Amino acid sequence: MHSGKIRHLCEQPRMGVLVGQKLNPCLRDLIVGHYTVRYLANDNEVVILKVWHHKEDTSTLDIK
Repeated sequence: MHSGKIRHLCEQPRMGVLVGQKLNPCLRDLIVGHYTVRYLANDNEVVILKVWHHKEDTSTLDIK
């Protein structure tokens, strides 16, 4: 995977796309090559919750 783009999350935590802003305004997705990185970001930390390949069957993943 392209780890360089993921490392930039520490410096630019809001570079991903907001996911369900009403549920949690800190929840974001970042597209990295053929993968999606779902993470939480606030002023103090970035927590990567899940990484999945675009070809995966997302109905079996808990990504709601």
